[in-house]
Order: sequence, then structure tokens, then C-alpha cells
Amino acid sequence: MVWDFYPLWRAGRWLLDGGDPYSDALTDQLQLESYGRLVQDQDPHTFAYPMTSLSLVLPLCLLPASVAQPVWLATILWGLVWSVIGLAHSMGSVRRPFACVVLLTLSLIH
Repeated sequence: MVWDFYPLWRAGRWLLDGGDPYSDALTDQLQLESYGRLVQDQDPHTFAYPMTSLSLVLPLCLLPASVAQPVWLATILWGLVWSVIGLAHSMGSVRRPFACVVLLTLSLIH
């Protein structure tokens, strides 16, 4: 499970089924699916994003999680690579492959 994507995906599915993504019932379901129990002392794993964030992932919410998660991850990685290329280009380093590799490597480390 892609940890930060799953609450978005589940909230989108919940919304498509006519539910409130900010409801306690959804939070309980997310915790049961993530931790196997309800939690009080850990990351609550709730849908804590603005409703507009669902507009980005709603098309993926029509897919099963096993398909939507790799698509989400590939999209994020694609965006990361193009951001690094754009940054390298703006710095005049686009013709230096080593600089692009360093920028990409540094962006993956956190």
C-alpha cells in the first residue's frame, strides 16, 4: 500500500459512494485497513486534505487500489524526473548529465 495515497483513494471511493470523506466512519475504516485496529496514539491515518485534492485523484478512484497505486506512483516519479530536468534546464545544466543525476538523486533522498 502506498501509505500517503491510500487515504486519498479511499476517500475518493467513499465520496463516489455518496459518503462524507471527513466522517469518523471513514477514519475508522482507514485505521482498520491500515493498522488492523482503531488507534489513538499513532498517526490517525485520516483523510486530512482539502476536498479539491480529490479532483486530482478521482479518476484513479474508479480503479481498484492495486491498479491505482502503481499509476499514482508512476505519475509522481514522472513529475519528479521532469521537475529535475526543468530545474537543470533553468540552471543551464541540462547538457551536463552528471548534474541531472545529482539533482535527481538528491530529490529522492529525504
